[in-house]
Amino acid sequence: MHAATRQHLNREGQRDDKHAGNNTGPGAAGYGIVLSAATSTRFEQDALDLLMADRCEGVALIGSRLSNKKLRELSKRYPVMLVNRASTAAIAPAISDDGVAMAIAIEHPVGLGHSRIAYVDGARGPVASVRKNAYRRAMADHGLSHLVHVIPGGSASEDGAAAADILASDPYAATAVCCFNDLLAVGMLLAFRETGLCVPGDLSLVGYDDNPLASVRGIELTIIRQDTGNIASAAATRLIDRVEGRGPTNHSQYLPVELMVRKTTDAPA
Repeated sequence: MHAATRQHLNREGQRDDKHAGNNTGPGAAGYGIVLSAATSTRFEQDALDLLMADRCEGVALIGSRLSNKKLRELSKRYPVMLVNRASTAAIAPAISDDGVAMAIAIEHPVGLGHSRIAYVDGARGPVASVRKNAYRRAMADHGLSHLVHVIPGGSASEDGAAAADILASDPYAATAVCCFNDLLAVGMLLAFRETGLCVPGDLSLVGYDDNPLASVRGIELTIIRQDTGNIASAAATRLIDRVEGRGPTNHSQYLPVELMVRKTTDAPA
């Protein structure tokens, strides 16, 4: 999701609504967008330092793992917009409603007849915690609290493959799995195929985000889709409002999600 949102934010900086007769987005408002990514070899703070060196007027952080203390310190210097995370230390964000999303993600396999629905966690970070807790609530809403089962994961496809290995020898015997994100689900799917496990014949699989890889032929993952375009647009608008003194925006804007059923979910065997 983070890569898709970055792309949409970049497009927001160049958007020109010719049909409406006017320009919208940061570029039309006279702002440029500078992107700085955290990677496996560059920490988030390092990426942020590069933005600060460019004398930015505001900062949008996508899926930030910075502590609330650091966010408060940063907010004293710049307007800070969080994307895909809520915190009182920054502008109230435009985010997908993870509670609604996970309720849909669990309701789908339950409707197909599943009850032993495991969840592959996103490891550390605020977003991972929110989604894991939303899974627990969704299971409870269906009277399945006693069947809650969280498997350690992460955010990459390799983490999904590792989770598949755990699940293969797990006495829980899940018939469906929901994942923190699509990359986890894709990693699990490919690992299951190597061991001869059939998806969805032996196990149903649900992802989250709508990473482009999820719709590739041969993958065709059932997912919860976030509208990254609208998230980026709302985030840019809120940040500009704060920069230009039209804030503060104190209420989070929850954007809709939708279930996209493809080829990785079916009734249990």
